[in-house]
Amino acid sequence: MKEPFTIQVDDKDVILTAQVPGLLPGMNYTTDFVAAVVSDKYISHIPLERQVRQMESLGLKGMQNSTLSRLCAVAAGSLEPLQEAILSEVLQSDTALHIDETPWGIQNKNERDGFMWVISNRCGSYYFLSRRGRQKY
Repeated sequence: MKEPFTIQVDDKDVILTAQVPGLLPGMNYTTDFVAAVVSDKYISHIPLERQVRQMESLGLKGMQNSTLSRLCAVAAGSLEPLQEAILSEVLQSDTALHIDETPWGIQNKNERDGFMWVISNRCGSYYFLSRRGRQKY
């Protein structure tokens, strides 16, 4: 999405637009739109299919469930550096206020069940690991 602004050129208003950076080069969806989709899905628990129907009822025709799913994946990928920074902060901290291990059932019979670790430090950061130790799936 482009944000318009106006400048004066020879006593005339000229409208210019500047490209707002997106999550991916050439992406046609704003970060606000992607954040709304992700927030509705994971915070408000609105399934993507229902979001598509809501968008259609508001006049946004042709949106696909698969498109919204890809936007969620792109948003998750863009947050990986933040996830790694939080993990680094938690594991390097001197003080852990809370550590919890919860069994995590895996529904694939070819894989062993794992564990979910919640680790919080004095800043309130936390991280989820799926296996004993520091290995990730």
